[in-house]
Amino acid sequence: MSRKKHRSKHLDKMVLYLFGVVFLTSVSTMAYKYKNFVRCNLVTFAFDASELRVGELVQFRDHTEGAEIWAWDFGDGSENDNRKTAIHSFDEAGEYKVKLTINEFCERVETITVLPKEIIKDPSKYPVFSIPKSIRVGQTLRVIDETENASTWEWRFGDNASVDAKTQTAEYVYSEPGLRTVRLVVNGNIDYVGTALIEVKPPFNQTGSSFIKDKPKQYESSIKDKPKESSIKEGLKSSIKKTPEEKEREVPFISNSAFGKKLVQIAKEQIQPQAFKDYFCGDLEKGVVVNGKSTTFLEFCAKIKGKKRLKVKEVNIVRADDNSNCITNVVIEHKKLGLF
Repeated sequence: MSRKKHRSKHLDKMVLYLFGVVFLTSVSTMAYKYKNFVRCNLVTFAFDASELRVGELVQFRDHTEGAEIWAWDFGDGSENDNRKTAIHSFDEAGEYKVKLTINEFCERVETITVLPKEIIKDPSKYPVFSIPKSIRVGQTLRVIDETENASTWEWRFGDNASVDAKTQTAEYVYSEPGLRTVRLVVNGNIDYVGTALIEVKPPFNQTGSSFIKDKPKQYESSIKDKPKESSIKEGLKSSIKKTPEEKEREVPFISNSAFGKKLVQIAKEQIQPQAFKDYFCGDLEKGVVVNGKSTTFLEFCAKIKGKKRLKVKEVNIVRADDNSNCITNVVIEHKKLGLF
């Protein structure tokens, strides 16, 4: 009987010891969690780059108050980083879910985009050639490549996308006026395309700007009947006097910078493309070259409409040869916003 009582007392003590250990463990765990408690909605982190690219080291920093334990998961299969500030690089372009776990309890996940590696091109590898700033319809454009160690050539003179010549020296004749981009690829290296702009002007016999077809009548008289100098001046004044129709066709002048400012106004929807009508002599379908690509002015206006962050870097206006200020082409360079 005494032996049974002894066993009962021994079991009672063991149970009490067990409960005591469990209680102390629970209290310790709760105290640890309380000490390391962080409101999960306040977990924040950032990285020190405006954009992420393949192969570039990026610093990720945690800004969570009360954080003592960190676990960075970059979503690319790499090992977790347990530092407050982690440095990481990605091997492939794409989207990644970056997860930060704080104090083994709270998490924050953000999706980031990693862009392809930026290729820094060597300027010395571009083709070397030169062309005149302008040429007239019907005239022959002659070009020669001066690139060292070049063995193959592909000339494109801007009328279409096909190759126009495959020799070091090439000739081309334009049949229509306008602004063209001449492109050259040597040795098949399309990563280094040489480009140059050329303005194709109308032929002489279409503009009348290089010769006078109809001489004023006062010059048709013989030397014997030569009028007085005063009458010649009066005749010249009458010959250049503008008709009412010509006065209506007068085109206002606009500078390159003012043209660029008006483009920004169109992007912000403050004005309409019709505000340019007088500058284009009424034809808003005139061609323009935007960041090296050809389009029409109206089409360009449609693309920039609502793009309030448009920044025009440079504008070069090409005008007609008749001194009328009429714009025939415009070359526009702007900060790329996915337009061209």
